[in-house]
Amino acid sequence: MKAFLSFKEVIHLNHENMIDVVITDVSVSDRKQSSDEQEKFCWFTDNFVFCRVLQKNPKLAKKLIEMILGFQIDKLTLIQGENGIDISKDIRSVRFDVMAKNNKELYGVEMQTYVDKDLEHRIRYYIAMMSIEDMSKGKLYGRLKNCYVIMICTYDPFKLGRPIYRFRMREDDDGAPDYDDGARCIVVNTTSKVLDQISPNVANLIRYLISGDPVDNFTSELENKVKEIMKDPKEIRARMTFEEIEEKARLKGLERGLREGLERGMQEGHEKGMKEGVIQGRKEERLSGIFHTVTQTVTKGLFSSEKEACDFFGYDFKEYQLSKQQCKIS
Repeated sequence: MKAFLSFKEVIHLNHENMIDVVITDVSVSDRKQSSDEQEKFCWFTDNFVFCRVLQKNPKLAKKLIEMILGFQIDKLTLIQGENGIDISKDIRSVRFDVMAKNNKELYGVEMQTYVDKDLEHRIRYYIAMMSIEDMSKGKLYGRLKNCYVIMICTYDPFKLGRPIYRFRMREDDDGAPDYDDGARCIVVNTTSKVLDQISPNVANLIRYLISGDPVDNFTSELENKVKEIMKDPKEIRARMTFEEIEEKARLKGLERGLREGLERGMQEGHEKGMKEGVIQGRKEERLSGIFHTVTQTVTKGLFSSEKEACDFFGYDFKEYQLSKQQCKIS
């Protein structure tokens, strides 16, 4: 489920072979579900709300990380924003919903609400980038901080039903000798039905993430902070703006690509034209989405620079510059 504002699109051809794109605003409350499908939604799992709650409440962020890891950690410095690590313009940057550090460790936390078939490779890349970020020139390898990547998934990536999966590097044959490179990955599966296997605190957190109903003091604190975000007009406008800009830009790129393909189709054959239009639309859709999302959020004062907006949304700045060039030409 999307937060605050969603869009319903209808794309059809009229008798003149032109494209009409109709966008209708649909609020979450307007959605109709059958009685079998109805279920409560936890707004804390919404990416925007998740980020805002933990950014504004470092103590809750620390407690959440400790709860999932299963041990106490030193005082954390919460790095604000959806944090990107951008090593070079030629290397893909990475982004975390929440990133924190102390003298010994780095922590990256993600709320994962869609199925990602490349999850393991993404985690591998995250850990590599965190290590590079921590490795200043001349620093000894042994002084690299331990890295913890925490993925809170609203599905089961490994289909074993476990509530928590913990990963680290190990020797293949018998697990000996111990191989400790300081990199750890913890994946939380909120769909698990065997919550008696984990600590009561984490079990309660998962129950809250499934239902949206707080079940203890910590989840009550989280829910209270969620409600504060939901009632703040500035936060609501920001959330609606992000989704609206991205969706409209996506449709704009798709419409333009389909229209061009159809025009070619009138000369080369409708079937070939439609195929080309879809391919072109997909390419232009992403670049158009990047351009309009970044420029409009900067114009509205939500970010101080195009680079800051790119980091927030996880866009490669070089790709944004390409989108800028394309949109000016078109």
